[in-house]
Amino acid sequence: MTPRRVGIIHPYWSFWESAVEGDFAADRRELGAVGTATIESSGATVAWQVTVQPGDDIDALAADLASDIDALVIVSTMAASPGAVLELLARFERTPLVIWAAHLGLAVDADLSHTGITLRGGTVGSPMIGAALTRQGRPYDLVAGEITDASAIGAAVRRASAAGAVRRARLGVVGSTIPGYEWARVPDERLASLGIEVVASAPEELAGRIRSVTPEAVGAARARLDEFSVDGDVEPDDLERALRYSVALESLVDEGRLSAGTLNCHVAQLRLDPAIGSAPCFALGLSTSNGVPWTCTGDIATSLAMLLVSSLGAPTLYHEIEALDEVSHEAILANSGEHDSRFDTATPRRIITNPWFPRERATASALFSIAPGPASLVGVASGSDGALTIVVAEGRFTERTAPDSGTVNAAFEFASGPIAEAWQRWGSAGVGHHSCATDRHVADDLRVICEHLGLGFVLV
Repeated sequence: MTPRRVGIIHPYWSFWESAVEGDFAADRRELGAVGTATIESSGATVAWQVTVQPGDDIDALAADLASDIDALVIVSTMAASPGAVLELLARFERTPLVIWAAHLGLAVDADLSHTGITLRGGTVGSPMIGAALTRQGRPYDLVAGEITDASAIGAAVRRASAAGAVRRARLGVVGSTIPGYEWARVPDERLASLGIEVVASAPEELAGRIRSVTPEAVGAARARLDEFSVDGDVEPDDLERALRYSVALESLVDEGRLSAGTLNCHVAQLRLDPAIGSAPCFALGLSTSNGVPWTCTGDIATSLAMLLVSSLGAPTLYHEIEALDEVSHEAILANSGEHDSRFDTATPRRIITNPWFPRERATASALFSIAPGPASLVGVASGSDGALTIVVAEGRFTERTAPDSGTVNAAFEFASGPIAEAWQRWGSAGVGHHSCATDRHVADDLRVICEHLGLGFVLV
């Protein structure tokens, strides 16, 4: 995952200089530099840092600050009148924000004096800013901790940066949602309210890209399949059709600078043309494996779920809950041929002839079982008012496999109780029959990301 870019604001107020011997401004600069180093040690890239105090020319200050950042961190080490900070924050009104009440050392001196309070005043300065932001209705994440400890601030910056990546995402939509799948539709204006730009294109455009793919490009794509073995009954033409789709989709991603996408291939332009005529599941999986997740059927709702999980650098499996085993309490997950090669596997990665479209020209798809371990399911539910809720179920992938499904597969055990009851809670939350699975617990991360983005959140 590309390191996230953050900006850092250090509030200062010369009002308190008389309470501390020596150069208080220099002391705060040194402490701020420690905080910056701690944030960088957590994996973020600091695009800029700036000290802000009452009386500053914010217009001049902001002119030199790059706006292409994923998150802002206020490193609050003292009590500081927040007016200038709030004025600067207004220049970044959609950027996810973390306020860090940071102090040097874990313990407080037994003889804490006015000087000591001034030096350790982050818990005074932070709510001076936070209360004003709450009044404005602007979300923020609040963290308190020792300034050299990256554990808490690292998690907060990672979550805010993930939310920032979603806010700057570009979602490719090829065609329109399959008729009847109303739950999968999300209006463009709702996505725009999250900062997501929709890049729409017609099936004819993708069809044209597929027809123009050269044999050389197909050969280059085939050379990148080292992780897969190709079953002997896969005809060369079947694999070539899948790879032509992949090359075309890759060009669409690159030219559109897409972060995620959805494609409804159930249209004549992509399924009946004899020059194309196959399901693109393998192509969707190759893009997903490269960190740009795709869904099928024009499923924008699950594309949002995939985008949220992908923003954390996690793999994403587009799937359905195919069946419930009430004896073993496992849900069987599979799909129609999509995959993500970033998952650890319990079985070898194979390319097979996709078994789900026997009445059409054959195409290749992936087959493997996901390795056991921690797991989460993530879906999106839409309310009658258009409000979106992210629904998460945590649990684990079990040792069970389902290779006869003919697709990438896993068995999932809900952590919240017996399978029928847990699935009932999942379905009652309003998730459609598609969702996203990943190989880690993401509820804590997504809860905070949803707060940054103004999305609802439900843990099943």
